[in-house]
Amino acid sequence: MTLVDHLKKPEVGFVLSRSRRFLFMRVHKVGGTSINAALAAEVGGLLKSKSKKSKQIEWLNNVSDQTIRDNYFLFSVVRNPWDRVVSTYAYMMKQGFIDGISFAKFLEMMSDGSIHNLNERVASHLYRQLDSFSLDGQIFVDYIARFERLEKDWTEISGRIGLKNRTLPVLNTSSHDHYRSMYKTKRMRDIVSRVYGEEISMLGYKF
Repeated sequence: MTLVDHLKKPEVGFVLSRSRRFLFMRVHKVGGTSINAALAAEVGGLLKSKSKKSKQIEWLNNVSDQTIRDNYFLFSVVRNPWDRVVSTYAYMMKQGFIDGISFAKFLEMMSDGSIHNLNERVASHLYRQLDSFSLDGQIFVDYIARFERLEKDWTEISGRIGLKNRTLPVLNTSSHDHYRSMYKTKRMRDIVSRVYGEEISMLGYKF
């Protein structure tokens, strides 16, 4: 699969600036809302997957993999998978998508795949992070920020794309206990290890 074909996939979200020449490969529950706000505050003409898909497709139909790789700065943000699952669960509970489902049951539904039958919005928030910014097992972005040190990494990113304000707003947060306290059993921890095993290994995360 080509990079352009990958970017056309409906489940792959990204924010494009043709004037600043960057692509932000968006992953759910890693600070994307805050990053979008910071970008929109200074960069005009942003093309986002959901709001201006037709313009994104027009651009993708007229650009090559080589042009993107040679001329655009591609970046993304990752988060500890165990923490990200807890944040997703807390967010979906707050939104009323999974009322009455315990965290243990939520994990079991992830394990057997039935979570995908529950609600597409819930399922989309649980896609592997690697599926956003890797092709054939190879990461294609130029820079991966870590949610755990996002303030520091955002300073680097914002400098590379020419933003004046290098402070991120805090938006769309979910309230929950520290993620480790949510995993009461080894099986609960192991479900996340199995579902996200490849990215845990590639990105170097530990419980």
